[in-house]
Amino acid sequence: MSSHIGIPVNGVIGSSFFINNLIEINYDKRKVFFYKDSRRNRRRIERRYKKVPITLEDAKPYVNANVVIDSELIPTKLLIDVGNSDAIWLFQNANHKIKVPVNNFDDYLGKGFSGDVEGKRARISEFLISDFKFIKPIVAFPDSSSIKHVTMVPGRVGSIGGEILRRFSVVFDYQNEFLYLKKNRRYFAPFVYNKSGIEIRHSGVQWVKETVQLRAFPITVDHVEINDDKKATGLKYKFQLKPVFEIANLRKNSPAAKCGLLKGDVIISINKNIAYKYSLEQINSMLRSEEDKWITIEVERDHQLLKFRFQLIDIL
Repeated sequence: MSSHIGIPVNGVIGSSFFINNLIEINYDKRKVFFYKDSRRNRRRIERRYKKVPITLEDAKPYVNANVVIDSELIPTKLLIDVGNSDAIWLFQNANHKIKVPVNNFDDYLGKGFSGDVEGKRARISEFLISDFKFIKPIVAFPDSSSIKHVTMVPGRVGSIGGEILRRFSVVFDYQNEFLYLKKNRRYFAPFVYNKSGIEIRHSGVQWVKETVQLRAFPITVDHVEINDDKKATGLKYKFQLKPVFEIANLRKNSPAAKCGLLKGDVIISINKNIAYKYSLEQINSMLRSEEDKWITIEVERDHQLLKFRFQLIDIL
């Protein structure tokens, strides 16, 4: 998990942590707040948030929502999965009405506890939850073989993930089976995806030698400032641990694959900037750009430095 997220992951917070408190995930502030389940806190939340009924099954939260595919409104029961970075997952074999739109592409959807998940991505017409409506969200349709080991509760047809949830401040009330939603500044953000076709992972760290400029400060002697310009500056080296980024997966027929990049290539620079100066989140954000940008990537392959260039093109 750590290598694919790009930060150390030491564990997972489970449902028993949620059961006795009101838990707010504030995506704007990047903080989680824990409130005692008191009448005062509940009234304050109910005034500011939209209350949405949920159910708890096998200690996991589920919500009813609607999707519109090819002009047909389809009721769905979805797992609320804050660990899933996609907007929505839909399982084709769970409901005969759920069909992948014609305009789609095969993609690597992520890594689960059971291994890699493959499937398709496509835009659907609408997604509706309570009074909130989203136009043309991007939906992942995992292959049945990738999720065959997942235990399904009756009626579940998919998941709602972080790309929807991050558009709200979210409060979970497990005890009374409610979800509270309040729009944040990301509510109207467009739905984007990784146009490059590259899945990047953090594959370790490296020692990097950097030069640091030393500057001699002026010395005052008897109120006279002395500053010898010849000795005013100097250099020394410092060593720091920096991340190493590697191509973990490559979508077939994607811009990155067509230009010649390969799985296992170690990324040295992106658009002439050294790769380790970015976080994995920043790199992924760059590859999910709304615009059809050109990307230049320098990689190391078999002890050789190679340079590739491709354009981010929206095929949906």
